Amino acid sequence: QLQGAHGFDLPYTTGNYFMGNAENNTVLALERWHETENTNGDMPRLSVADPAGNFSFSDFWLSNASYLRVNNVTLTYNIPQSLCNKVLLKSTQVYLGVQNLYTFTRSDYRGVEVDMTYTSGYYGNPSQKMPLPRTWTMGLKISL
Repeated sequence: QLQGAHGFDLPYTTGNYFMGNAENNTVLALERWHETENTNGDMPRLSVADPAGNFSFSDFWLSNASYLRVNNVTLTYNIPQSLCNKVLLKSTQVYLGVQNLYTFTRSDYRGVEVDMTYTSGYYGNPSQKMPLPRTWTMGLKISL
C-alpha cells in the first residue's frame, strides 16, 4: 500500500528552532550562522531574545512537504502441501509484514513528519510531531 501527497508546503515552527525551552533540537541548529564558526550558515543565529526578528513567520520557514510513503508490505509463503500432509496439517502459511516501511520526502524538507493532522483548532506542527513507528509482524497460520 502506498500513500502520498504532492504540491504543498508545511511550516517549520520557529519557536522550537530558537530553543526558548531547555530541550533537544534538530540538526538545523548545526546549520545556524555563527560569527566565527559558521559565517556561511543558512539558518539564523540562535538567540532566545531574537533581536533580528527571525522568530516572525515568513516563507523562509516553509518546506516542500510532498511525499510518498510505503505503508504496508506483507510477504506470505505457503508451505508445500506434501510437507503439511506428513505432519497431518491441511495447510500452513508463514508471513512477515511491516507497516510504515519508508517515507520518501524531498531532501530539503525540514520537518520530522509530513503527514499532518488537524487538531485542537490549529494545524499540527511538523517540527514537533513524532515520526510514525515502523511495526513488524511475523506469524504462522496453521489449518488442522
